[in-house]
Amino acid sequence: MRMHGLMRTAAAIAATMLLCAGCGQSDAASAGTAVADRSDGAARSQSANVPAGTRTTDDGHIAGLTTTSPFDGYFLGNDDQRTVEQAIVMMNTACMAERGYRYEYTGGLETRTDDPEATYAPEWGPLTVDWARDYGYAPQYDKMYRTAESDQPAASSKATTSSKTTANAQARSARSASGDATLKAPSSPGYVQALANQDGTGCDNQTTAALGYDAEWFARIGTYDAARRNADENALRDARVTGAISEWKACMAGKGYGYDDPRDIAKHYAQSGPAHGASGVAHTVTDEERAVAVADAGCKASSDLMRTVTDVTYEYEAQAVRDNQSTMDAIKRLSATILANARHQLATTAVNE
Repeated sequence: MRMHGLMRTAAAIAATMLLCAGCGQSDAASAGTAVADRSDGAARSQSANVPAGTRTTDDGHIAGLTTTSPFDGYFLGNDDQRTVEQAIVMMNTACMAERGYRYEYTGGLETRTDDPEATYAPEWGPLTVDWARDYGYAPQYDKMYRTAESDQPAASSKATTSSKTTANAQARSARSASGDATLKAPSSPGYVQALANQDGTGCDNQTTAALGYDAEWFARIGTYDAARRNADENALRDARVTGAISEWKACMAGKGYGYDDPRDIAKHYAQSGPAHGASGVAHTVTDEERAVAVADAGCKASSDLMRTVTDVTYEYEAQAVRDNQSTMDAIKRLSATILANARHQLATTAVNE
């Protein structure tokens, strides 16, 4: 469905962070939170047991398409994951300062949105005609991710207070490090090696190990990644999905377009020029692109393509959970340990400062 969170080595994460410095919102914008979100467990949208036919809600979303998966309950939720990310940033900041470097985190402590169009559009193209007319094939990454502040709903005051407490602890650590004029910039030689390396001696290596990202975690995540990838690939080969894609293809042919798969169109326009930008905000939809996008969205609706894809994928993922129940139970247990360790680190820092 969407990208899998295949495990990266610490050195590879650090290299990604360095290349992405200053690039804004990204799944691997920093070594710290890339490690925190090892699995991409809640990234993809699935739907099950929803009525056939494409219906839209008052705000134009396709009814029934949600950002849930049978795997989701075994991973930390948005608020808890953010707590872990904040602990990683705080711990990395302090560790790097001790080594003479100013740690800069550029990821924004973001979480994925539950907007179905924003979730699926980058890979599958527009889901509704309104979306197609307004955005064409521009990936709306600004809608795919939400900041910690905007992601705080009308929740309990306890949850809000907890988020503020962890954020404040992180901010104090960052201010302490940034105020030291002797610290070297992230572009300094040796920065990546100090942060993450193959020897396991980098700050990020030590931080994540202290939180509980251990050998068992990586082994379990490897099993999970393979199981989910296989489930999703098998779902896309299911006759119900291939049949829906064939209906979509016939519909597009009737409108004068000879495309085999909507993902091919989305990929084409995503690579067609720099106008799309990093977030899609600067994207200007041409008349030609708008015409294709509107036809594409209309054919998705008539073939009920996306509902078929999400429903069938949900079925395969549910079976994959059952087939790997011991692994998923272990991931849930390990995730709880990581969260408890993160809360302890943040609370200890808050008390000491």
